[in-house]
Amino acid sequence: MRVLAFRHVPHEHLGRIATALEAAAIEYEYVDLAAGGPPPAEEAAGLIFMGGPISVNDDLDYIRAEIDVLRRAIERGTPVLGVCLGAQLIAKALGARVFRNPVKEIGWAPVTLTEAARSDRLFHGLNGCEDVFHWH
Repeated sequence: MRVLAFRHVPHEHLGRIATALEAAAIEYEYVDLAAGGPPPAEEAAGLIFMGGPISVNDDLDYIRAEIDVLRRAIERGTPVLGVCLGAQLIAKALGARVFRNPVKEIGWAPVTLTEAARSDRLFHGLNGCEDVFHWH
């Protein structure tokens, strides 16, 4: 079982998500998008899309390719997780309108896992509610 973690900047890392994956004995591999478009992801057990300084609405080839990878993964039932920009990508892949928020959101706030997430191996080791830092 291997999870692909797509990152848009080389200094981005999974942090506590990596800890949870390691605790569940789930292998993961970083995909650095700055080095090229996303690879085929059909064999991955899950996909994680990280953050970055760009917008899902930027006219970039690899953003369009990521959205395509996401749509196909969702159609196959592959678990996906989006962090920051990654959440924008998932929303756009599912047909949502993504736009700039006129108000900045910076600070700590709780994120509560759904019942489905609590029983998913991807989130093993995380509490039901985690305080996370937001920077939007």
